[in-house]
Amino acid sequence: MATRPRIRILERALSLTRSAEFERPPGPPDPTGIWTALRLSSGTLEMLRELTDTYGDIVYFKLLGSDYYLLNHPHDIE
Repeated sequence: MATRPRIRILERALSLTRSAEFERPPGPPDPTGIWTALRLSSGTLEMLRELTDTYGDIVYFKLLGSDYYLLNHPHDIE
């Protein structure tokens, strides 16, 4: 029975990410994440620094179809 509330919480989280009420942080316009993967393969640290310089301390990006969030400031990680 303990798994039922967890499933409901997960379903709610997924519905929020798919709805208009959930606003993602800024990030590169790459809907599939293929371009991001190519850029990461040529220089990971350089690309992450570029994302932070361009979009700020919290960056959203896709990587091969999966969603990722880059948290660059220590206060955001707490």
